[in-house]
Amino acid sequence: MRMFQYYRFLNVADVPAAVQWFQEAAADLKGTALIAPEGINLSFAGEDAAIERFMRRVHDDDCPCPPDPRGVSRSFPVEFMPYRRLRIRERREIITFKQDVDTSLNEGHFLTPAEFHERMQRGEVIPVDTRNLYESKIGTFRGAVLWPIDTFSELPDHLDVVEPLREKEIVTFCTGGVRCEKVVPFLRSKGFTKVWQIKGGIQDYFDQYPDGFWEGECFVFDDRYSIRPDGSQGTARPCARCRQPVYNGACVSCGHTEVTSDYTPAACGLEPEEMG
Repeated sequence: MRMFQYYRFLNVADVPAAVQWFQEAAADLKGTALIAPEGINLSFAGEDAAIERFMRRVHDDDCPCPPDPRGVSRSFPVEFMPYRRLRIRERREIITFKQDVDTSLNEGHFLTPAEFHERMQRGEVIPVDTRNLYESKIGTFRGAVLWPIDTFSELPDHLDVVEPLREKEIVTFCTGGVRCEKVVPFLRSKGFTKVWQIKGGIQDYFDQYPDGFWEGECFVFDDRYSIRPDGSQGTARPCARCRQPVYNGACVSCGHTEVTSDYTPAACGLEPEEMG
């Protein structure tokens, strides 16, 4: 069993046609793909052979939203099927931000996991977590600044969180990188010049530094719910009362200790738009 994930910002002229293409190409897989005029955000899982076929398929000339050869994509083994069905959805955005941003402003503002790790070792950067607060509460980078948000689209309303860091070297991060693709140009449009993002996000950092600067586990928007830095299954589960994560014996939001047995993100009211 394997997962395959990628996102890409590119002009999609015919979104409904792209949706149909992926529905046909991924018929034997499960997972979610969000397709919008601005690009694609995709996370699928299936048997090894099926994933390999699909990976070849998206590199065919007729694929309307192929992976970027210089961008973020990953394929990795999983212990069990992390999705229950296939969902290919047309969206206004591939990650809901509700702010117009120029993603070209990201150019030159990526750090590889190795570059980020080295700068953390030298104490040169401040990590800034662009994820929802319930994600951050089960794990984040050492010394990270957290945004007090429940959904990604709330982030622009809390610029005050990073205002004191305007002259500092800050590195934004999220699970797979797609959220930072909007945060970095947003901050640059507000006058921040020393702002970066980790290419490939937390997941690519884990691949290289499972014993690095991460503390805790990492929330993921599929049936695994959380993973450890070594990629193994995490321990967080949704609270039976408020559906926020229960971690280390208590809910990060309400303190309740009982978990629900149905721990899919959909059952917990978590939107697939947040994946990545």
